[in-house]
Amino acid sequence: MTSRYLLSRLFVITILLHLNQQSAINSEKFLDLTVREPAGSCPVRYVPEPLDPLPASMENALKEFENALNLQINKTSRPAVSASVVYRGREIWAGGLGVKSKEHGGHPLSSTVYRIGSVSKVFVVIMVYQMLEKGYIASLDDELHKYIPEFDINNPFGTKSITLRQMMSQLSGLPREAPCLYGSIKTCHGTTNEDIYARLKQQSLILPPWTRPSYSNLAFALLGNGLVNLLPNMTYEDYVLTMILEPLGMTMTGFNYTKSVIDEMAVGYDLNGSVAPLTDLGWLGPAGQMYSTVNDLAKLGSFLMSSYDYKSRSSSVLQKETIREMLLPLFLNPDGLTQFGTPWEMRLMHNYLVRRKGGNVPGYSALFSFIPELQLGVNILWSGAIDENNASVVVYDILIPALTNALSSVQPKPGYPSKPANYEGTYKADIGASVAEILSINDTLVLTVSGISVFMEYVNATMCVLFIPSDLLPCMESELFGITGDYVYFQLDKSSVAQNFTIPGYIWGATFIRTS
Repeated sequence: MTSRYLLSRLFVITILLHLNQQSAINSEKFLDLTVREPAGSCPVRYVPEPLDPLPASMENALKEFENALNLQINKTSRPAVSASVVYRGREIWAGGLGVKSKEHGGHPLSSTVYRIGSVSKVFVVIMVYQMLEKGYIASLDDELHKYIPEFDINNPFGTKSITLRQMMSQLSGLPREAPCLYGSIKTCHGTTNEDIYARLKQQSLILPPWTRPSYSNLAFALLGNGLVNLLPNMTYEDYVLTMILEPLGMTMTGFNYTKSVIDEMAVGYDLNGSVAPLTDLGWLGPAGQMYSTVNDLAKLGSFLMSSYDYKSRSSSVLQKETIREMLLPLFLNPDGLTQFGTPWEMRLMHNYLVRRKGGNVPGYSALFSFIPELQLGVNILWSGAIDENNASVVVYDILIPALTNALSSVQPKPGYPSKPANYEGTYKADIGASVAEILSINDTLVLTVSGISVFMEYVNATMCVLFIPSDLLPCMESELFGITGDYVYFQLDKSSVAQNFTIPGYIWGATFIRTS
């Protein structure tokens, strides 16, 4: 029995379950299958429709989310937390809990400033993709040496140099930290590109590229500080400000800790409860120097998620197609749940891939995360150390089920013909022995051909589009995904009754002619 046949049987079994849930039908009109899978075994992927006002299930989930934030507060070493929850580009929860300063009090807000640590790496990646769009970079799979000839490091695992894509996805094999003076990140202040390039010649990769992730702050500092020199008279900080922050309206995000910025900050604390110093990372700045607010991170997340909203326009910052490439996973960890991308630390939760970037610097932790397929984003900033990725698991366990439950009742209906009976019947191919059948289930047309049953969305009297409902699509093997979106063309008689049809993209060259 071939794998294609098994896949076809699985598809029909699953679609019958769906149809039986929708209405009582005579399954004998499909294939006579005795095997049935348990109801509800197929995961659901919902379309993020508007929810205005928010239903009770979402309001309750947001209260539970707030309670979870309260539990993360530690009066000694983590006294403040600010957070925002974004749905369809709008903040549906935003605020702060605890105190900004143990010494002076103050209530943290969604506009309170925190250091964001490695969330800074997101801006390096956006810069690289922008340079790709503008032609300064020919390919992400080019070697870094092509654009920075001075860069050289020993590769004991082969002869090739590391690539830009490898560096952005933590798969380059570079050491974690930059070779600043005495090996301390505190001494990166005042370090130059030339200092780093000279010291790297005495170092080696620690892993073969493209084998497994090896977190590297060095990689992102090399990208930010090195590639920006392809542009005339611009520092990395200037580039991020003019090409990313200003176009996105992120007015409370930056690199320099001026008095006005510090006045808006929550005070960061070490594990022992003492005030953490605002260390200047210097040359390592692209990897972790920045500050922001959850309000500004909400703008960044909405911009990235807009690439999955096909009704919105592309931004001047990046084209939608580029963003979707940026959001793809590149490495699956052995647990089968977590993945690495550019620069994401992703996790599969409730059938959705959460794109995350965490950040930790002395006194602060940060979580920037979103699910573009659901248009849902969560941003959390803490004034102390925490495992931000585990914290994300807690909050998404609350929010995803509540949101998908709310969306289940507002899903868009497929188009259906005013007279579905005009299309029902049995059809035989004029080439070979294939037989097709069209039924109307709840006014939606269902086509069964070659052992596979597929829904048809009505476009007009002579054209339909093959589709699989959202609660079946995640169950389908990749081979079966290929049939979605294909056109079905009908020829009608004078009474508007279908006499034959073709599916050029699925079954090429055959016309199915009505027999009954």
